[in-house]
Amino acid sequence: MKISAFVVVFALVLAPAAFAVPLNSYTGTLSTAPTATLDGVGNWVDPGVTTITYTVTRETAADPWQYCYDFNTTAQGGLSHIIIEVTPPDPASPEEPYFTANNVLWASASWELKVYSPSDPGNSNPGLPGDIYGLKFAGNSATSDTICLLSDIGPTWRDAYAKDGNAGDSGVNAMWNAGFLVADPVDVPADGSVAYHILGPDSEPGGGQPPIPEPSTLALVVLGAVGGMVNRRRRG
Repeated sequence: MKISAFVVVFALVLAPAAFAVPLNSYTGTLSTAPTATLDGVGNWVDPGVTTITYTVTRETAADPWQYCYDFNTTAQGGLSHIIIEVTPPDPASPEEPYFTANNVLWASASWELKVYSPSDPGNSNPGLPGDIYGLKFAGNSATSDTICLLSDIGPTWRDAYAKDGNAGDSGVNAMWNAGFLVADPVDVPADGSVAYHILGPDSEPGGGQPPIPEPSTLALVVLGAVGGMVNRRRRG
């Protein structure tokens, strides 16, 4: 009898955790086909079919935001790098917040943050439709890759660009969201896509949500979130 009572109590304690859902969770996919929500050049577009899927989650108001971007293509040309737009500094309003390197709490791949332009020397971003202030993450040179980061910044609608690193005799493969040259939407975050954009970090901590915890607490949160991401990537 005592054992049965213990089992019941134990189950009741575990139940909330077992059925817990994230405070915020958004996902969406852009693709070259059947509807061209991604534009591009090379094998990734024809004859291949390529997708970029975003997943943005936050477990509680005290947790950092988790951003993951899944790249997949049916054609050769492994991923060299992907650029995710973030909020740039505004020369006309220098007091306005913007995304900085300090807003990256952890990332699964090496990265750099700056403005990328079609006129950059070396043409390392062929086909780039316009300037983009973003996080450039190194790819794995394969036709499937997942890149994740943790940030104290909440999401808004952003542009993205990706380039191959191993096209062989097929020339350059590159792609970008079809709404790249359209003003970034100000719609609230949601599943899917708005004006052919994906979700990426905004400019204010928490995206206007309650502030993140003190550094000692945040360290534990980041370690737990990183562990979850590692398990997610292993399962993938």
